[in-house]
Formats: sequence, C-alpha cells, structure tokens
Amino acid sequence: MSVPEKGKVLPNKGKVFPAKEYAAAIASALRRDLGDTHRAVKTVARWTGASERTVKNWFAGLTVQAASTSSPWFIILMRCSSRS
Repeated sequence: MSVPEKGKVLPNKGKVFPAKEYAAAIASALRRDLGDTHRAVKTVARWTGASERTVKNWFAGLTVQAASTSSPWFIILMRCSSRS
C-alpha cells in the first residue's frame, strides 16, 4: 500500500516563533528556575544527559535545536522544572 500524493505536508498555519527569541526564552526560564551558576549547569546536564557544553549554550541562549519542543531533552526539562 502506497502513500497518496495528497496530504504529505501539513499546512503552515499560525505564527512562527523566531529562533533567537525562542532560545532566549529557554535561557531565561532556566536561569529563573535554577540560577546562573555552574551548579545549575551540572544539574541540568545530570537531568538530561546532555553535555555541560550543550547546557551552557542553553543557558546562554545560543542553542535552539537541542532545546526545541520536539526534543526529548526539552520534555525532561519541563518535567524537572518546579514551575511546570
């Protein structure tokens, strides 16, 4: 059975959140929840299994892909957050 030609792509509806603003929002939430210390970085790295360098980039608002809502790391961060 093959996939029909119609319906392969979802329509693009809604507002697109700019990547830089999204990364800044993630960074702000992390700092608000955990502070801006090395201990906070180590805590998030332990929660998610991500490297400390990756987590430092999240705190700095530099990495968007790893902290996107489709990422398992993002789900772990939400689950561990005290504000969720």
